[in-house]
Amino acid sequence: MRPTYLGATLAVVGLTLAAATACSSSPSSSSASHPTSTTATVGSDCSSVPKSGTGSLSGMPTKPVVTAASNNPQLTDITHAVDLADVQAKIDAAKPITVFAPNNDAFTSLEKELGSANVQKLESNTTNIRDVVEYHIVSGTVTPSDLASGKALTSWLGQPLHPSKVGSTYKINDADVVCGNLKTANATVYVINSVLEP
Repeated sequence: MRPTYLGATLAVVGLTLAAATACSSSPSSSSASHPTSTTATVGSDCSSVPKSGTGSLSGMPTKPVVTAASNNPQLTDITHAVDLADVQAKIDAAKPITVFAPNNDAFTSLEKELGSANVQKLESNTTNIRDVVEYHIVSGTVTPSDLASGKALTSWLGQPLHPSKVGSTYKINDADVVCGNLKTANATVYVINSVLEP
């Protein structure tokens, strides 16, 4: 997906937030509030995580989440969205947090669904981009057990997120976790296959 389309794609999704509340950084509903030392990953596609460097399983814990994610070739669209929304400093300074990070395929699918005309028309809507980014973040450390419990989480946007486990697949709303429980210096990351919409 071309980066010039990413902001508009997110802006279109952001238009669905008519009733959205102001950004909230209150703790999530997760019972876990402190980072854990476990590095066990979940998901069916952790092979996409780089084997070495800042974006690898061993490198990610040394860097804040946006920097770590920017070094994973599957997460370049979401890190570009964070840049467009001008919230990198806020995200990297918060801890602990959990980030549900759509992979690049998720953004490509969304662009196909919305059409390039809508993408181009709404490319510069920074407020809506920020809303969408913050809908993918919760305060506190969310563990795989928290996801499986089905207990709702509260995003930074103030809107609920609904985790579940179906068979061996962890989910958030309708998105599948393709690789999760990845640790960074300040966050736990779950890579997901869809862009979340409130």
